[in-house]
Amino acid sequence: MESLNNIHDFENISNPLQTIGKINKFPIGLFPSPIENALITINHSLGFDKNYLALGALTTTSALIGNHGHIKVKDGWVTPCNIWGIVIGSSSLKKSPTLKMCTSPLSRLNQKAHEEYEKDLEKWKLDLADIEDKQERERFLIEHPEPGVKQFIIKDINQEALVKRFKDNPRGLLLFNSEILGWINSMDRYSKAGDQQYYLSLFDGDTINVDRAKTHICVQHPFLSVLGGVQPSKLHDLFGEGRKDDGFMYRFLFTFPESNDFTKLNKNNCPEALEVYKEYLSQIDHISRTIDLFTPFSLNPNAFELMAQKHDELLRQAKGSEHLNSLHGKLIGYLPKLALNYEFLHLNHHNIQKREISLEAMNRAVLTIDFFLLQANRAYAEVNSKINLQGEELEIYHALPIEFRTQNLLELVQAHHLPSRNYERKIGKGGSWIKEGLVKAISRGIYKKLK
Repeated sequence: MESLNNIHDFENISNPLQTIGKINKFPIGLFPSPIENALITINHSLGFDKNYLALGALTTTSALIGNHGHIKVKDGWVTPCNIWGIVIGSSSLKKSPTLKMCTSPLSRLNQKAHEEYEKDLEKWKLDLADIEDKQERERFLIEHPEPGVKQFIIKDINQEALVKRFKDNPRGLLLFNSEILGWINSMDRYSKAGDQQYYLSLFDGDTINVDRAKTHICVQHPFLSVLGGVQPSKLHDLFGEGRKDDGFMYRFLFTFPESNDFTKLNKNNCPEALEVYKEYLSQIDHISRTIDLFTPFSLNPNAFELMAQKHDELLRQAKGSEHLNSLHGKLIGYLPKLALNYEFLHLNHHNIQKREISLEAMNRAVLTIDFFLLQANRAYAEVNSKINLQGEELEIYHALPIEFRTQNLLELVQAHHLPSRNYERKIGKGGSWIKEGLVKAISRGIYKKLK
């Protein structure tokens, strides 16, 4: 079994921003030993990357807890424990089979729920068919509406259908798409209903409504975790259409592989490790069901103090940078989410029954955030390297809204005490920003950022 030594690498980091690329291993020892051993065995046998396994396991855990675990950080700040994760790597690194294995406990529940749904639906249809009187049928339909579809995992789905799924599954859902860009590119496919802003509100668990001529559906606590993968060559597309500028991509935890080396096929199978993983996470499913929906957990004083210290540290590191303020702010928001996930992963029955997050769980969350901060900086560095801009020009480009007017650009240029005429040329016909595919004109004097 691997030791916990790589955890101590994180404890010695004074400024993670100065260590990009230094540490590329998720501190696997943060998991309870049965999960740690299972993931290491799966890594050795199947060649599934441990960084991918770690993010997949954390995201799956969050979906198993769902709305059974909200965190009240303080008055006015209550957050669900959902996780949005993306693994980055080439197709040879087995992203899809790795994530399918990680989500297998949910797939098992999904299959069982579907079988129960089909039985319930068949019985409902038979009961309805036995009623001949029109008024009795109407009364039956009011008192016994058609059974809803029970699910734990979804893929591509439009807004209206998703709201119905939330209504039928108050515990919550995992949106799993092995190629996450497919989901993102499908947004607004069915309508111009603002899917991206819709999902931004879902991340925070904000109330959602669907109003149609004969239908009104309201879900007060929608819970959605998200998991998928993307190839490095597609990172640029992932951050396109202004998704970084409106904060959409800051909601995700990223990880690159621990190693880019091609893994040799190992003849050894690991059925025991796979079953240990599934059975262990099924315990989390059972524990979460003993807790009422929307029950808030609180941070004990020591856990809150540690979170406050990390909060201040990350804000100091941001040093007034708009990008780093946004990135660090979202990572701070992940601290209570991750801490609650670790309480459940370690089956801390005492703390779970007390509805309290411990110092130990928060410390694990802090070490986890240190890892994901380095991974995020690497992802953003690779994206920015595709934009052939430097210095103040790059800063001005990032400061622009997704859609902007010429005046918006000129105001930023003037604030940097730079020549306005040079930047007017950049967005003019044949200008450098147009040629390089950084912006496109959508109407006279109005432009859209493409990267």
